[in-house]
Amino acid sequence: MTQSSSIDQLIEELTAFVRNGEALLKALDTDAGEEMHEARKRAQESLAAAKERFTRLQDHLYSEARAAVDAGETYLRALPWKTIAVAAGIGFLVGALLNRGRSE
Repeated sequence: MTQSSSIDQLIEELTAFVRNGEALLKALDTDAGEEMHEARKRAQESLAAAKERFTRLQDHLYSEARAAVDAGETYLRALPWKTIAVAAGIGFLVGALLNRGRSE
């Protein structure tokens, strides 16, 4: 599993958690007394704060990923032959390792 898909999965799970928390708070919206209303209010505030932090984290992760992609594209455009040489060298090493494993 790649880091990107792990992050996407984490984001989906946290989003589902927040949705479930909101649904739970709505379900508790019965006339159950002052203590229940206070607990519900505190839970809503905590959930709202968590939701805001989660949104900021998600935005930060996407901006960092975009910056990494942009840096990679800039490098590829600036030094295409060097990039091809490095890729070919890595391919050669992987091929040699795989071939070595077959001959043993």
